[in-house]
Amino acid sequence: DGNHPLRTALRKVIHLIEGAQLSGLTQLGAADRSDWVFWRIPFPGDPHPTTVELAIRGDRDPEQPERYDPRNLEVLLQVDLSVLGPLRVRIRALNADLRVTLSVVETRFRDFILKEMPILIESLNRVGFEKVAADIQVEAISAGSLADEIDPLKGWEKRFEDPPRSLDIRL
Repeated sequence: DGNHPLRTALRKVIHLIEGAQLSGLTQLGAADRSDWVFWRIPFPGDPHPTTVELAIRGDRDPEQPERYDPRNLEVLLQVDLSVLGPLRVRIRALNADLRVTLSVVETRFRDFILKEMPILIESLNRVGFEKVAADIQVEAISAGSLADEIDPLKGWEKRFEDPPRSLDIRL
């Protein structure tokens, strides 16, 4: 059915990916290309609004250094939709090639998205990506924030939570 809530939710995610103009997101100050930059964006969920978590890292556009270069960046996007459940999208652009990986928690959602994948690939081809590879995985997606998973200090801070092991070297 063309008006199925799952199809509607998936199209909203596709429009978010298209409309966000990921290369146009700005950040103040200089950033290392290996550092993730994180945003939370309100999203018109159905029946309840939700939040999209978006993280980006990559090279800066040489012509506009406050923007990312759309030909060399990595994007993580996570949203929890009422009809689709948690959805995570990983996009990796390198020159004119693009790799898109979607993760869902149930096989039935994977099968549904597979049917809609040509729409996304066609859309990405129209904006200049000549080679688009796409994959849909079924996996557990944590209910926590995407920022918790990409934070480079998380592992470092974890070392301070456990008491340090000691070694007695007295003779």
